Amino acid sequence: MGDLASLLAAQVTIPAGTFSQPVTVEIRFMDEDASLKSAREKDEKEKRLTSVGTRVDITARETATQRVVRRLNQPVEVSFAYDPAAAGDSSALGIFYWDEVRLEWRAVPTPRVDAARRTIQVSVDHFTLFAVFSAPPEDVSGFSFRDVFAYPN
Repeated sequence: MGDLASLLAAQVTIPAGTFSQPVTVEIRFMDEDASLKSAREKDEKEKRLTSVGTRVDITARETATQRVVRRLNQPVEVSFAYDPAAAGDSSALGIFYWDEVRLEWRAVPTPRVDAARRTIQVSVDHFTLFAVFSAPPEDVSGFSFRDVFAYPN
């Protein structure tokens, strides 16, 4: 990958009112978690994702109780550095979060790429494990019903 120091960059912009209680926000640059490594690798292979940045785990804990805050009162902006040499076409870049229930990487909608600064930014409503990937364009022929839900009329 590129210069490690430039890839270990993450920024979180938290507006007033995001939390109901005082919190501590922790940003950790992650090595691969061995317990979920095979699930993540399988999902990356199936979706043809190429890692172009460091995995970043963002956690908020209430200061008084140390309870993890799962949902935010309003969206926050997160920005991550990426490796342009590994990324290739910046239009294929995306920020993904690890869905611990479904055991899969899920794309965060509407990423904004700043190629000059080598960063990508999104708005999120929760903190979790994030990663920057280069992903192939959506292939309509590979449509799957796994995300389709039927509700009674």
